Amino acid sequence: MNRPLIVILDNRYLSYDTEKNILAPLNPELIFEKSLDQNDIIRAAENADAVLVNLAVLDRPVIKRLKKCRCISRYGIGYDNVDLEAASESKIILANVPDYCIEEASDHTLALLLSAVRGIPARDSGVRNGQWNIITPVPVRRLSGSILGLAGFGKIARAVVRKTAGWNFREILCHDPFVSQDIMNAAGVKSAAFCDLLEQSDFLTIHIPLNSKTVHFFGSREFSLMKKNAFIINTARGKIIDQGALLNALRSGHLSGAALDVYEEEPPLSDLLRLPNVVLSDHAAWYSQESVLELKARAAQNIVDVLVSGSTANRVNL
Repeated sequence: MNRPLIVILDNRYLSYDTEKNILAPLNPELIFEKSLDQNDIIRAAENADAVLVNLAVLDRPVIKRLKKCRCISRYGIGYDNVDLEAASESKIILANVPDYCIEEASDHTLALLLSAVRGIPARDSGVRNGQWNIITPVPVRRLSGSILGLAGFGKIARAVVRKTAGWNFREILCHDPFVSQDIMNAAGVKSAAFCDLLEQSDFLTIHIPLNSKTVHFFGSREFSLMKKNAFIINTARGKIIDQGALLNALRSGHLSGAALDVYEEEPPLSDLLRLPNVVLSDHAAWYSQESVLELKARAAQNIVDVLVSGSTANRVNL
C-alpha cells in the first residue's frame, strides 16, 4: 500500500497520540487542519485518502472536491454535518462511532432532568450568595408517580430507562416508529403515538437523530399539545427544537421548564440565557475522560478498516 494521506479536521484536541497509535500500521502522512473555512478544508483534503472530522461541515461542494477520498470518519454518533448523499455518490464510505458515549449521554440526560426539576442551579447560586430557604423559579415536583416520555428509543434512550428502574415512574411512554412494540415491552416501556406522548408526559426527553425530517420536530404545535407544566430535556441535537417556539412556551408558563445541552446556535442566544426556568450545559453530554479516548480510537480505527479491507462495521452508507 502506498503511504496514505489522512487529514484530521477541526484540530480541537490537545493530543492526537491515540489516533497516531491506531493509524501507525498504515504509516500515513498526517495533515491537521484547524480552519472551518471550506476553502481551507478543500486545500488540505482534496488529495486525502481519508478524513477524520468533528464539527467541520462537509457539504456537497466540499465532498465533490475530495478526489481520492475513500473514507470520512466522524468523531461521534451523529453525522448531520456531512452530506451523506454526496458522499455516497462519490463512493466515499461515511463511518461514525455509534455507541461510544451511551453511558455519558444517558447520565447527562438524567442529571439535567434532576437539575431542572429540583431547581439545583438556583439553589447552588442562592447558597453561594448567602441565601437560605430558597424559593426556586419552578415549583419542585415529585418524580415518583409521574410519567416519563421518550422521543426515540435508541441506545441512549434505552440506557435512560435502565437507569430509572428504581425511580418509580407511573409509566414510561415512548414514540419511535422504527422500534417494535415487543422491544419496548421487553424494556418495560409502553409504545405511544406521538400526540399521546406529548399530551401525557410530565418529563419528555429527546433521543432522535437530526435529519431533514426532524428539523424543528418540536415546534409551537407540539409544545401546545404538551401537558401544562411539563419539562422537556434535549441532549440530542439542537435543531430538533424550534428554539423560538420553546422560548414562547417557557415564557408563557405552559411548560414549567427545559434542560438543554444542545441548541440551534452554539453557544446559545442571549434570550435563552435570561430565562430562569431553563438549565443549560455546553454540549457536554458526550464527555468523560473514558469516552474521549474511546471516541478517538474508534474513529481512527474506521479509517484503518476501510483503507485495509475496504469496509468498516460502522459504515452508514454504501
